[in-house]
Amino acid sequence: MDLMFVLDESGSVKKENFNLMKRFVKNMTSSYAISDDGVHVGAITFAKYVHNEFDLDKYSDINGVNKGIDEISYGAGSATNTHKALKYLRTDSFTEKSGDRKHAPNVVVLISDGKSSDSKEAIKEAERLKSMGVEVYTIGVGNADEDELKKIASSPSSSHHFSVKSFEDLDNLKNILEQETCKVCGKADIAFALDYSKSVGSKHFKTAKSFVRDITTSFNIGPDGVRTGAISFGKYVSQNFKLNTYSTLDEVQTAVDKISYRGSYPTYTYKALSSLRQSMFSTKYGNRPGVPDIAIIMTDGIIREKSKAFLEAERLRNAGVTVYTIGVGDVERDELEEIASRPSSDHTFIVKDFDHLNDIKKSMLERICETIKSQTG
Repeated sequence: MDLMFVLDESGSVKKENFNLMKRFVKNMTSSYAISDDGVHVGAITFAKYVHNEFDLDKYSDINGVNKGIDEISYGAGSATNTHKALKYLRTDSFTEKSGDRKHAPNVVVLISDGKSSDSKEAIKEAERLKSMGVEVYTIGVGNADEDELKKIASSPSSSHHFSVKSFEDLDNLKNILEQETCKVCGKADIAFALDYSKSVGSKHFKTAKSFVRDITTSFNIGPDGVRTGAISFGKYVSQNFKLNTYSTLDEVQTAVDKISYRGSYPTYTYKALSSLRQSMFSTKYGNRPGVPDIAIIMTDGIIREKSKAFLEAERLRNAGVTVYTIGVGDVERDELEEIASRPSSDHTFIVKDFDHLNDIKKSMLERICETIKSQTG
C-alpha cells in the first residue's frame, strides 16, 4: 500500500491542534509494516499553498517516517485550498518519480477542520483522483464541512468519511481507520471452521454464524480481494462453501446463514484441520498462490484425540496458513494455543460464552489486518 496523509495547516487549526494531528498520524503509521517491500508512507500539508513534506519513497522504516512527521512544521496559512492538495496528489504524489508503485494500492487520509476555499473545484479534483483508483478517506474536525468531505471521500462515504468534535478525539478513529484501510491493503483467503457439536446448541450456533457475518463485513470480499470459505465440524466435517464459491459479501453472508446445525458428538477438531489443509486451501477450492491464507477455528469444548489435532495443526501451519483459534466457555486455553499460530497468545481468543463473541471482534480484526499487511504490504 502507498499511503499519503494530507494535513490541513490553515490558520483555523492552530499549532497545538496541528501537533495533535501529527501525533495521530504517527499512531496510525505505527500499526503498518513499513519497509521497502511493505507499506510506503508520504505526507503533504495544505492551506493557501501545498507543501510536499516527504515522498512515498523517502523512508523505508517506521523510524524514518516518524522523523519525517516530527519535522513537519505548521504554516498557519490564510486559505484552505483543498483542491490544490487533491490535484497535487494526482499530478505529483502518486507518480513514479515520487515513489508510487504500479501494483500497490493508493490510499489517502485527508484531515481538515473547515470548508475549502473552492468547494466545487475540490470535489472535481477528488473525482479525478478517485478515477485513478485512489481510495480516499476524509476526517472532519470540529466545524468542518461534512457534506463536502463526504463528496471528496470514496464511496460509500459511510466507511470513508469520519468526523470528530476536536483534534484530541482523532485517536478514537485509529482502530476503525486501520480496519478500513486493511480492506485496501491486499488479498487474503480466509476460511472459517465452526464447531457444530451437541454442546454448542442451535441457538449458540446461530450466534456463532452472526459473528462470522460481522467479521466478513469488515473485508473487501471479491474474486480479487478477500475470498472466504467455511466448514463446520463435530463427529464429521461438512464442507459449507469453497473459497471460490461466492464473489460478493451478500452471497457470502447468505451462505453463512444457511449453514445448518448438526448437534453431533464428539468434537473431532483434527478432522477439521485436516480438511482445511487438504481441501479448503487447495487450488481446486479457489486458494490463490502468493495470497495470505488464514484459518479461524471456533470451538466450545475439549479437543478429542489431542495428538492428532496438534499434528494436523502443525501441518496446516507448515503449509503457510495463519491459524486463529476462538474458545467459547469451558475450554482449555493451552490446547487452543497449541493449535494456533505463533506467538500463540496473539492468535488465541477466549470468551466466556457465545453472547460475548463481539467482545473480541475488534481485537481479532486488528490481528487479522496485521497478518494481511505483514504478508502483502
